[in-house]
Amino acid sequence: MPGQGKAKSKQKQGMASKSAPRSTVKRKAVTTNSTQPPKQPKRQSVVEDPNQDANNELDAMNGDIMSERLEKLIESKINDIVKRSLAKLDHETLSDATQQCTKPTKDSVTVPSGSEEKSREDNQPSASTSSLSTSDSAFQTVSSLLQPGTSNNKPSPSAEDIMQGVESLLSASLAPATLATYRRAWELFSQFSGLFFDGKIKIPISASKMALFVAFLHQKPMTSKSISTYLSGISYIHKLAGMNDPSGHFLVTSLVKGAQRLAPSYDLRLPITVTVLNKLTDALQHTCETYYHQKLFIAMFLFAFNAFARCSEITLSKPGTKSFILKLADVELTYKEKKPTTVTVTFRYFKHNYGKPHVLSFSHGHTNISPPVAMHDYLTLRGRHDGPLFALTSGLPVPRKMFEKKLASTLNFCGLDGKKYKSHSFRIGKATDCAQRGYSDAKIRSLGRWNSNAFQKYIRNSE
Repeated sequence: MPGQGKAKSKQKQGMASKSAPRSTVKRKAVTTNSTQPPKQPKRQSVVEDPNQDANNELDAMNGDIMSERLEKLIESKINDIVKRSLAKLDHETLSDATQQCTKPTKDSVTVPSGSEEKSREDNQPSASTSSLSTSDSAFQTVSSLLQPGTSNNKPSPSAEDIMQGVESLLSASLAPATLATYRRAWELFSQFSGLFFDGKIKIPISASKMALFVAFLHQKPMTSKSISTYLSGISYIHKLAGMNDPSGHFLVTSLVKGAQRLAPSYDLRLPITVTVLNKLTDALQHTCETYYHQKLFIAMFLFAFNAFARCSEITLSKPGTKSFILKLADVELTYKEKKPTTVTVTFRYFKHNYGKPHVLSFSHGHTNISPPVAMHDYLTLRGRHDGPLFALTSGLPVPRKMFEKKLASTLNFCGLDGKKYKSHSFRIGKATDCAQRGYSDAKIRSLGRWNSNAFQKYIRNSE
């Protein structure tokens, strides 16, 4: 009927008018040329407080750039250890690895794609997104535009400060000697891969390949301790890249345990005791070519014993331990009535040290030659110019090989087995001597600069 038709038509128009806002909202959400653009609360906030919104946008940009630079920093750190020995390392694999530890979280800023970025430029970008630039100039521009807040009247650190802090902290996380060991680990893995695989290495390394690498090291042969040390170098790269550590796989740890049981390692180095030390210092007059060398090595032998010194602290051992070498400024002689009575040494850089200097003093002791007198006689010949504490006439530090060769020849002159006494025997001997004289474990640990009871393995019979 006509009346019913009009009623239905009005009802449909009413339903259409009620549903119109929904379809309009949907259409406006995907349409960029609508005559009535959707409401944008964030654009209103820009009008109300442009400085605040600009700072938020720059913070978002800065966070993106910092994440990008962190990714490159990690990749650079991995390359520093790995690239020297693995020229065929898959760059794409390395990039994927570094991205694992810099993936954005739910709260991270999302980097828009090219089309999204262009659309947002046309519609004014929100404060939570921005394009990403990786150039240093762009990064500096963003940093210069930031207006850091204040807390306790101290300016907030800039983005550049934070990135420099990350770089310095990451560099300081590994001691130079540890870094050299990790590089050596990857050199060995490169040899292994070249012999039994195609030579191209991709990380992460599988547990099966790591297990074969353990067997390869054991056949060299290497002790279980050395194997574990080199596995740490492989493990470090995986952890830094945010990947699973294959060295912790049950198969790998089982093989290391097997290596330890098949070939248990023992420290067979004998301690240089006071008796042995007296023989050595007396014999140096016969084994040294010059008077300077005689006084040099007498002072070095006595110092190494009384100061619990490591060989890397008195000689030039490896490039990575150069900072450990004691300098003349690190040692002070105390005199009483013009006679040297005490030697005070400040160890500034050494194993297990985290920035706190260690001061140790010793006097005449129980040897035939007084350590302070020996140091005075040597420094009189050396002179007081800056440089390494124990130096050749040229001013260069004493090479480790030269020190070990002199120790071996002097031991042989005294009728002692040079194979059983090494440069570390001075440190072992002093720990043994202190234990025999009733020093507490805490005292020995402090004097020798041990951060655990590892020194106890040095305590042994002197016969």
